[in-house]
Amino acid sequence: LVEAVVVATGAECQVGIASGMLAALESAHRGLVVPADATADLLADLPLDSVLRVLPLALHELVGAPLELLPQLGVRTCSALVGLGRGPLVTRFGRAGEILWTLCTGGDLATRAMRRREDRLEVSTVLDPPALDVDSVVIGLRRLAEDLAAELWRSGSRAETLTVWMLTESGQRRERTWGGVDCADPSEVVDRMRWQLRGWSQERGSALPGSGAPDSALEQVGLVASDLSGTMPSPRLWGRAEGDARAERSALRLQSLLGEDSVLAPHLQGGHDPRSRVHETPWGTPVGALASPEGEWEGGVDAAPATLLSTPLPVHLWGEALPVPGGAAHAGEGSGQGADPVHPVPVRVGPRGDLTATPTLLLPDPLPGMRVPEGLVAGGTVGVTLEGGPWAVLGRWWEGRESQRAPRAYLRLGREDAPQLLVVQRGGRWYVEGVYD
Repeated sequence: LVEAVVVATGAECQVGIASGMLAALESAHRGLVVPADATADLLADLPLDSVLRVLPLALHELVGAPLELLPQLGVRTCSALVGLGRGPLVTRFGRAGEILWTLCTGGDLATRAMRRREDRLEVSTVLDPPALDVDSVVIGLRRLAEDLAAELWRSGSRAETLTVWMLTESGQRRERTWGGVDCADPSEVVDRMRWQLRGWSQERGSALPGSGAPDSALEQVGLVASDLSGTMPSPRLWGRAEGDARAERSALRLQSLLGEDSVLAPHLQGGHDPRSRVHETPWGTPVGALASPEGEWEGGVDAAPATLLSTPLPVHLWGEALPVPGGAAHAGEGSGQGADPVHPVPVRVGPRGDLTATPTLLLPDPLPGMRVPEGLVAGGTVGVTLEGGPWAVLGRWWEGRESQRAPRAYLRLGREDAPQLLVVQRGGRWYVEGVYD
């Protein structure tokens, strides 16, 4: 064997025969043929850390702890470890103890065949003849989804990120990516392809998306499974929850009928206020980088309300004027004269984040058709007390006064026998932003 390897490759080698991975490697170093009943003698005086030579790197950390502890207890060789007994060793070190016992007694570890991993798997099909409507290609879509599932099983991979792309005769290419998809489930993949193609069709106002011309037929469809992992997909013990499946199918069907932005999924991120802490993405779309919720958001609202209004409710806010240095009071809005502290004055937030008055009255001023939270009536004043704030946020002044991310300040107001309110001053006006429990 040594001569054959040298002649064929020009490289020197060592050959040995013995039972077990560790014994075989040691016999090769010594050029020995070791009978099975002599394996224990071969390994007896071998240093314990010799096992690292036959272990994959992924297991080095696992056996690192016992290999560091055992020599301190006087167990420095394979024979010394065998003398401890398998039971106590496994009881103390678990799987790591089992691995050490197997190698030191001349056993073999189960190894996994090395497989080249791909970053993505892609399958596609050319439609002949090209299709003018989605329903005529359903069979082809099913076959394509089954091909993708077969490729995943063949590679021993699972993927939860799916991209559907299509190409028309006119050369127009469209694609859509979802996260959280079981790419090994052909039925789920087919549903997403069919609904997405139908949604694109309605969006373009023609039989199929592309250039928009009625004769722009679908010529090619492809699927890409990305973010592959080495764990084989396995079904849940009791199957997938039927309620979850119905909800997902309903969301996808709405997207196919009304567009991708018709169903949004909220994701929490870091931010100064409750609205900026919520990042919405189209249902099923992978989430990009989010601001970390960790860390100190200086000037941020201390607690988010239970209900955040989709459209902030315009209100007027009045209160008792606060004294200013010198004993004077803040001027009333547009009066040009000192305000009488007995009469309510508009509440404002100054350039340094301080209030011009203590809030006492709130008057809703909704736009037509706008929802008004419970306990508030359009045109009716409500007594309020200041419970928290102001929290001033510098914001993005360059986006204009009406932007929800422009400079703003928040207050938490209490009401008698009613939930507290989160109000915000933005662009010179007050709005109810949310309602606490």
